[in-house]
Amino acid sequence: MQYYSYTPEKAAAIAFAIIFGLLVVVSFFFIIHMTRNMKEFTVPRQYKKIQLLGSYLPLLVGCILEVIGYAARCFNPNLLVPYIIQSVFILIAPAYYAATTYMLFGKIAHLLFAEKLLILPAKYNTLIMVLGDIFSLLLQASGGGLMANQSSANLGSHIVIGGLFVQIAFFGLFISNEFLFLMKIHKVPCEFVKPTKNAVVLINLLLLGSILIFIRSIVRTAEFIEGYDGVIMTHEWFLYVFDATPMFLTSLIYTLSMPWCNIFKIQEESTEVQQNSNIAGLPLNMIPKDINFENKNGFEEYSSYIF
Repeated sequence: MQYYSYTPEKAAAIAFAIIFGLLVVVSFFFIIHMTRNMKEFTVPRQYKKIQLLGSYLPLLVGCILEVIGYAARCFNPNLLVPYIIQSVFILIAPAYYAATTYMLFGKIAHLLFAEKLLILPAKYNTLIMVLGDIFSLLLQASGGGLMANQSSANLGSHIVIGGLFVQIAFFGLFISNEFLFLMKIHKVPCEFVKPTKNAVVLINLLLLGSILIFIRSIVRTAEFIEGYDGVIMTHEWFLYVFDATPMFLTSLIYTLSMPWCNIFKIQEESTEVQQNSNIAGLPLNMIPKDINFENKNGFEEYSSYIF
């Protein structure tokens, strides 16, 4: 049985499988390097090594899923299992990229003492975004699996569309937050909210990655709305132009930025500011009003973020 509406191009699938495979190796090396070189300080606001490391792990998982997905497209197009694997893995991989984006952005805002610039409640901002991402991922994965069976293909398609709309909604909100954050970050009168070059560059890179994923999600949503006989699903080049390429660029941007612009360096800059500042002597209007620096327990409670 032919599951595709065309004959898959093996050369393109092999090329992207190799490209994403190389990015997995390089990003893994950079993540290990960043973790080993992390400096530790004694300051009120900082993340543990495992928390910073955890921000990059979803990106690594997403790249691995892309490798497996495009490798599966190299098999006989009449085989069901490879078809299911490529369909589901390529579909859900961007959700893992999104998780890394959410986590890094939330940590940057926290380290810059700039939580008030977030649209959602600061303490739960990243958690809400990640939960929305997980919900979208589950819908897309389950829908993609159902689409492999002809009797449940329509139901699966509708579930995937629902998951993609959830992803678009959360990403639309997130991109709006990123734009507002960049516009307002320089205007906040607080010593700790003076963003360094690394922080600004990383936020802009996250914004660029978010836009690429957002465009990809819109095209994939249009694909499933059109259905099996639609222009997008019956022409393979749409997959490589509007899915493989944006995800490759996002992977490349995030990976190549690791050595010189990463959350570990931003934390170092934040902790150095905290160390060099006499917090107790600062005027009250120079620090976030809702933080009591004299109450260590209260500060730690405020600073404890799940992600």
